Order: sequence, then structure tokens, then C-alpha cells
Amino acid sequence: MDLQPGMMNYSTYYNMYDYYLPDNNSDYFTPHPDHFIPPPVPGHIKIIFTVVYSIIMLFALSGNTLVIFVILGNKSLRNVTNMFLISLAISDIFISGFNIPLGLLYNFNGEWTHGEILCKFVSFATSVNVIASIMTLTAVALERYYAICHPLKMRYLKKTTRVVVVMIAIWILALAVSSPFLVIQRIGKRLKVINELPGLALVEVCVEHYETKALEEAHTLVQFTVFYCVPIGIMLFAYGKIAHQLWIRKPIGDSHDWEKSLKQKKSIIRMLIVIVLIFLLSWLPFFAVHIYRFYHYVPYENFRLVSLVVQVIGFTNSAVNPIIYGFMNQKFKQTFRHMYTRLRMKIYRGNNASVHSQSSSAPNSQTAESVV
Repeated sequence: MDLQPGMMNYSTYYNMYDYYLPDNNSDYFTPHPDHFIPPPVPGHIKIIFTVVYSIIMLFALSGNTLVIFVILGNKSLRNVTNMFLISLAISDIFISGFNIPLGLLYNFNGEWTHGEILCKFVSFATSVNVIASIMTLTAVALERYYAICHPLKMRYLKKTTRVVVVMIAIWILALAVSSPFLVIQRIGKRLKVINELPGLALVEVCVEHYETKALEEAHTLVQFTVFYCVPIGIMLFAYGKIAHQLWIRKPIGDSHDWEKSLKQKKSIIRMLIVIVLIFLLSWLPFFAVHIYRFYHYVPYENFRLVSLVVQVIGFTNSAVNPIIYGFMNQKFKQTFRHMYTRLRMKIYRGNNASVHSQSSSAPNSQTAESVV
């Protein structure tokens, strides 16, 4: 028989007291719907999300690893902007290799089975990577702004050592800002409907725990404002000034070299603007859904499905960036083709050497047999 949430005797379920709302009868407690974990995700939905997440992981891991190798493998690509893009690729690799699989399993099962340390670390790592990504994109926008609009000031900022310092500072800031998740993320208890008596069981879930609702709201809104809205404002200002400088402002004089340089700059700026727009649009639903929950009640079961969808949209960003580089950055595309051709030649030469070695050893073996 299907068990419906109902009345339970306090003396029998005294250890579940914290997860019930008191009823009129002091000896009984009525469970709140949010104190139950939702039923397992239906099989067909699991298949769909597993396929989508697997594709995202495959493209993100392979694509971003390739980005790092291509940039580091070509000296002409080791400029300030591309060094920041390496930092962005590292963040995407962490998200796709760690956060995606664990998040998928948790949303499917509804209960957490990986211990409290990993519970804290997953949310902490997700926050670190998202904040590091948006701060890196902001740093790229400011770097391009100074390089194009204030080139004299850029001479001081252009050294590789200073770029490395900025990258390290971004990651330290992301670690510091995300550290509260190591405290507020905890193992909680929820009820699970089972087919055996007594019909319910306590299971562990990984949840954020705040002392008050106001504190939770303040923490989320501050993060959204400082590490989403403010960077958006900075990037809009920077790329607006850059666009005015490259597309609207009339150049002084005219030369073929200048036109070629301008064309390259425009191409890079277009690519960076596309990267920023896709990042902002990818993570906007994630922030919007969590802020919406502060002002509107959403049953946990419904929220789980919505959470799966907005996470897919956010994680897709990690797989898209390498594709953008390939389509919109000609130098990156040419370098990749060159490296791919060299790799094929090495494999071809290795196979030929192996075949030649085997064929040359065959007559020797036949001669040995005839002597015997």
C-alpha cells in the first residue's frame, strides 16, 4: 500500500522531532512536505540528463585541456589575454570534472551519501570556480580596455609576472569569498518513504544551514550583487569604451599595417564579448531561481527538477568556450591545425618505423631457420 504523509506517534519517532511541525495534539507531529526527500527521478529523465551531462563533461574536459596545450605550445599565443583564458579554462576543467558528476548523482538520488567533508567541499568548489571565472572575465575586459584605450598605461601592466600576480589574486579572492560555504554547508536529515515498516527512514542530505532566513537572503544577494551585477557593470563599461574606440572613433592617418592591426583587435573583442555574454546568460537562470525562492515557496520536489535544468545551462558554459575560440580566433585555429598536423605526422612516422623494423627482422629469422 502507498504510504501517505500522516500522523506519527512522538514516542516512536522522538528522534525525528526536529523535522516535524507540531499538530494540535501534543503527542503527534505532522511532517512538512519539505522534510521528505522527493521520490527518485524517473528513468527516462535520468537517461536524458545523463546523456546531456556526459556530453558537457566530454567537451569541457577535452576542449579546455586542448586550449591550455595550444596556448602554452605556441609562443605567439602567450599574450596577456590568453594567459587569463588559461585561468578560465582551468576553472572550467574543475567544474566539469568534479562538480558536474557529484551534482548529478545528488539530484538523482535526493540523498547525500558522500560524507560531510565532501558535502562542504562541493558547494565551496562550485562557488570558487564561478567567482574565479567571472573575475577573470572582468580582468580580461579591463586589460583590453587599457591596451586599446590607454596603451601608455598598459606598458606597466603588460608584463607576464604582473599577469600571474593578478591571476593568483583572483583565485585567492575566490577562495576567501567562498569560504563561508565550508561552515554553512552541512549534513541534514530528511524523511524518506520506504516500502518496509515503519514506512519512513531518516536519510542524510547536503544542505545550507543559516541561523535565520534573513542571513541566508543577505548572503545570496550580496554574492549576486558583488560577483555578478558589479562585474557586469564593469565589463559593459570597458567593452563599450573599446567599441567606441575601434568602431566609431575615426583613426588619425591611414596605413595598411594599422588596418590589419585594427581588424585583429576587433576580432578578439568580438570573441571576448561573445564569451562574456554566454557566461552571463548561462548563470543568470541559476541566480534567478535561487533568489526567486526567497520570495515564493517552491516545493522541494519541483525545485529539484528546476535545479537540474539551471545547472545544465550553467555548466554548458564550460563546454562552449573552447568552441568559441575555435570559431572566432583565427590564430588559435591555425595553431591547433598545425599541432594536429604535427601529431599526425609523428604517429605516421612511428607506425612506419615499426613496420620497417618488423619487415627488416623477418629475413633474419628466416635465415636463422634455414641454418638450423
